[in-house]
Amino acid sequence: CNPNAAYYETMVFQAGWLSFWLSRGISLFFFNYAGYGRSTGKPSPSRIAHDGESVIRYLKSKGITQIGVYGRSIGGVAACHLARHHPDVVQLLIADRTMSTLENAARYMYGAWAARGIKLTAMMADNVDNFWEARAYKLLIVDPKDTMILDLAALRTAVAVRVLEKLAPEER
Repeated sequence: CNPNAAYYETMVFQAGWLSFWLSRGISLFFFNYAGYGRSTGKPSPSRIAHDGESVIRYLKSKGITQIGVYGRSIGGVAACHLARHHPDVVQLLIADRTMSTLENAARYMYGAWAARGIKLTAMMADNVDNFWEARAYKLLIVDPKDTMILDLAALRTAVAVRVLEKLAPEER
């Protein structure tokens, strides 16, 4: 699941990743969200999740029973959604440099006005529950020098806070 404004075609220019997975016998399926590349429609957080649902249905129709999903940045929203809602086939979730919520990403990158704008446009995406509830093997990739998803908006931060909230006060 691609990052924002990235096309699956860009993977051709990042052949190292392709070689890594292919050399391990992993089959890959790349796709564009609605509104990306030559596809029609308009992208939104709910739409990219829907696009991912279409891919899962297609792969299931072809007899695929074991799927790993990789999502980077906004693609993490789709990947976490798919892992949570398709535990029958999604066995691996890789969430790479993704946000806790789109609202937080806007707030910490641009300010409170941007977070309000996200609310007004209904472009909401809450990644935390989907990651938390996914019943797959999970890998959360972080980059301490990430300039797009800042620490306070990162999924890793929200997951760490949730873990701490679940602990008894004497265990924190």
